[in-house]
Amino acid sequence: TIVDDDVNPPVTLSASPSSVGEGASATTVTVTATATSAMTSARTVTVAVGSSNDGATEGTDYATVADFTITIAANATTGTGTFTLTPTQDTTVEGGETIGVSGSSTGTTVTGTSVTLTDDDSYPAVSLSASPSSVGESASDTTVTITATAASSVAVARDVTVSVGQTGTATSGTDYEAVDDFTFTIAANATTGTGTFTLKPIEDALFEDDETIGVSGDSPSTTVTGTTLTLTDDTTAAVTLSLSPSSVGEEESATTVTVTATLSDKSTFPDDKIVTILVGDSGTADSGSDYEAVSDFSLTIPANLSSGTATFTFTPKDDNIIEGNDTLTVSGTGTDLDVKGAILTLTETDTTDLRVYVWDTVREGDPEKKQIQASIHTTNNKTFANKVTCHISNLQAGATADWDDDYFLYSFISGSLLSPGTKSSHTIPINIGHTSYSFFLPVTAKTDDLVEGDEEIT
Repeated sequence: TIVDDDVNPPVTLSASPSSVGEGASATTVTVTATATSAMTSARTVTVAVGSSNDGATEGTDYATVADFTITIAANATTGTGTFTLTPTQDTTVEGGETIGVSGSSTGTTVTGTSVTLTDDDSYPAVSLSASPSSVGESASDTTVTITATAASSVAVARDVTVSVGQTGTATSGTDYEAVDDFTFTIAANATTGTGTFTLKPIEDALFEDDETIGVSGDSPSTTVTGTTLTLTDDTTAAVTLSLSPSSVGEEESATTVTVTATLSDKSTFPDDKIVTILVGDSGTADSGSDYEAVSDFSLTIPANLSSGTATFTFTPKDDNIIEGNDTLTVSGTGTDLDVKGAILTLTETDTTDLRVYVWDTVREGDPEKKQIQASIHTTNNKTFANKVTCHISNLQAGATADWDDDYFLYSFISGSLLSPGTKSSHTIPINIGHTSYSFFLPVTAKTDDLVEGDEEIT
């Protein structure tokens, strides 16, 4: 006897049809055995239907099937056989169940197949809910939990596939980043299951109503009711105020000022927008003393327009005080509005000249740094609302006395020399409400033997 050590070509089984409904009548299933290559002798494959590892139970979900054989003829690669599959109809929701079809053949490897016994019973209806149910458009990435709740439990698990954004007023890619579909499971004998996704809002400067994102679901053999996620608009409309005229002289009579409110980032609103205008809630001008108080008033930006106007009467109060230009704010408030105010300038019209007086003389031979009395005055008795500073300089122009030859002049505060053309390193303050300031200048007159007459220092 010569023992053959060659291995028979492997065989693979396939079934047609590959699935049968549990409510179908007895169905003939053809099983094909396919070898990778032919042999010179016929071979037999024994086929068994059903095993303990299957989802379907033989004798309960379908009638028992006896083993049968398939012959692959000599010099052929395929052979077929049939069996009758008789499903058992029931009312239990169990999902698709598999029936294993295995084979065996002497001296070869046989790869089996399976037939699916599809369930025609419906799962209890499922409804989806979202937590949180709303997210602000300026929020950071937010984890949203989707809960699927079934009307009742069944003995088998079922998958729920969720789609985000197929419906709703918010636009994927514009209002939020696109979300891929995802799947989670309601476990066997349970009524709920959860899954999560990340919602990434895209903030914009548009003023718009809250928008919705539809969350829908799909699960075999059941009805899934979706839910809605709200994308809240937290953009505040920017409004800019402008004035005409933007300045009024303090001596002018009552002046009509027009306030214009213009939407900066939005084109229009679907409804009228009311802006409450406040005049003089801040600034350097004082209501009641620099101008007559102005009551708050309303300005309307009409629906579908980008701006609106209103007026108020501004009545300055003239005075005798030199105070420089004053300002007062014209500000506004409104629901969902960020109002940028404007500045109204109350221009100063009072002016004065300043004059320096020197009351003493200095003589050759006087002590060094003799204190010479001097003062600075306004020329028209105007007073100042703020401290005014004036520099003291030693001017050579117009002087008959020569610096260094005839005199030395010093800063009245620091005592440092004031050479011609230089300013004192300190300033003379004319205080608020005053018209003059007195001070002493240190002067040294140098003694010489020249007869030159009186000389002047400027």
